[in-house]
Amino acid sequence: MPQAFKWYDIKALAPAPDAAARSAEIYIYGNIGDKWDENGVIAADLVRELSALDADTITLRINSFGGSVPDGLAIYNALKRHPAAVDVQVDGVAISCAGYIAMAGDTVTMAENAMLMIHAPWGIAVGNSAELRDQADVLDKYASAMATSYAAKSGKSVPEAMALLTDGKDHWFTAAEAHAEGFADTVGPAVAVAASLVKSYDLTRFTTPPAAAGINQEKVMPEVTSAAATTAPQQPFARSKEMNDQILAMFKPFASRDGVSAMQTEILADPAITVEQAQARSAAKAAAAKAAEEKAAAEKAAADKAAADKAAAEKAAQAAPAAKVYRDGVIKVGDEMKETRGRVTDVDRGDNGCYVTFRNEKNSEMIELGKFELCTQKPSFKGKQVELEYRMETVQAASCYGDPKCKKTETVPLVVSVKVLN
Repeated sequence: MPQAFKWYDIKALAPAPDAAARSAEIYIYGNIGDKWDENGVIAADLVRELSALDADTITLRINSFGGSVPDGLAIYNALKRHPAAVDVQVDGVAISCAGYIAMAGDTVTMAENAMLMIHAPWGIAVGNSAELRDQADVLDKYASAMATSYAAKSGKSVPEAMALLTDGKDHWFTAAEAHAEGFADTVGPAVAVAASLVKSYDLTRFTTPPAAAGINQEKVMPEVTSAAATTAPQQPFARSKEMNDQILAMFKPFASRDGVSAMQTEILADPAITVEQAQARSAAKAAAAKAAEEKAAAEKAAADKAAADKAAAEKAAQAAPAAKVYRDGVIKVGDEMKETRGRVTDVDRGDNGCYVTFRNEKNSEMIELGKFELCTQKPSFKGKQVELEYRMETVQAASCYGDPKCKKTETVPLVVSVKVLN
């Protein structure tokens, strides 16, 4: 059976010949807590080994993107309980609950090129509205528990620390900024940052600042100096069957949605994708599906309203009284008086119909809106003496001018036919 890899390592350091103090080094170089690697290592293992560690001073070296908040709380408290003086060294990044664990140090030193990030606890939940509200309350409880430790280390008030854990933002600090805010006691010389961590954790959940972009490009772990001259542990990653079962359960509520089955198959086929990465993809897919459903519902509502408006306008047009002859060559259509006889001088197509220009028997120029079909009949009556027939019809509203996609309508007197008189 292959040897299990752990996301932490503890080394007892050989004391100098003239030194009476016993010292040890702990490396947290990877993701923290339950179900992050193929062996399902949990904080209980680290806490158990830490409790048995006989040392006067402990150097805790951190290069981690975080992980399980409950495990982070347990590790923080175990460090605080240990009688040894704890010196925290942030070699690369201390993000999320890894940064919280760093607050357990009696002294905290950050390499000048290291980064600290503090944000609200987060998770993914499925359920009804009451269950989701309960989950939000649980996350707030975690934030409240963590705020006391950030406040104790930095000298800030608990409400000030709580603000960093409840505003929904990722708060990034360079070493100098962390020192200024009280989260670090000193700033040390720069060290290289391990690229292996990037492969085992999803950074897309963080709003990564430009200053942190270079973190992903280093290729070498920091060199470790100890009596055994050993190096810090590496972090391979492959999902276990238990993790695959979690992923299947995660996608089950959304299985009927478009693209979900294909995404699930893609994730299961790639053993390097973590459960958290799968959660992020699932949440993004659900959000996109919800947005698409809302857009479709809005478009349907708009189409239904346009259809209802059109039907109402057509009904009103049908109910309108027929055109009445007012006098020879003049009729009343709706509430308007319309000339019916004249010579057509021009015919032009518009947005909402065909415009017929003609001169009446008194040689006054008139422009009337007609059906689109009249424009195709232009050659048969342009330049000729005609008689126009009107009817109340529903057309695109005049306020839609210039917008052929506009759905507004109005009912107006419309020229429906042209009769040539000579």
